Amino acid sequence: MTAVLSLSGVLVGASLAAASPAAATTNCSTWAKKTIALPGKPDLLVEARTCVLTDGNYRKGRVQVKWSQDGLTYGNRFDKFVVQARLERSIVHATTNCDYRHEVNSQGGGSETCDTPFKYSSVDGSWIGDGKIVYNVNNDGKGDYTWGLKGSPSLLSAPGEEDDTVENPAPDPADTPEPTT
Repeated sequence: MTAVLSLSGVLVGASLAAASPAAATTNCSTWAKKTIALPGKPDLLVEARTCVLTDGNYRKGRVQVKWSQDGLTYGNRFDKFVVQARLERSIVHATTNCDYRHEVNSQGGGSETCDTPFKYSSVDGSWIGDGKIVYNVNNDGKGDYTWGLKGSPSLLSAPGEEDDTVENPAPDPADTPEPTT
């Protein structure tokens, strides 16, 4: 009886080892930089990049944003600072808006990450993370600005081969050029 139990334990252990989950993969764009002029305050350097993450058949989009400022931080710099993350494959599959106005107004420097929810899909290749930042500079009298970010590189359809059968999606119609100063 002891031999049977030991053999069962070995077989169960072998089954668990063979059923290990697929490795998670992340592809990100390079960091884009923008210096935002703030009336009566030191300018703010904002950096952002888009990413797509996959874990087995689950995918999500991500936007990472960081900011820094030379000089003292005081008063409200922004009336709005919203980061939008999107997961796309020909069309938008998931969108999340993250409001970081409080964080950007209250910290001279920092970073945040905005993620879409994970979406299930057995379709491989051509998944990208994309996004934009919509901000409104306090006391500049110009309204909202939209900074459309470059999409992440797509996830590979096979190791070493990029799936280029689907072109990058059309730009988000809400992305508008910044007013000229």
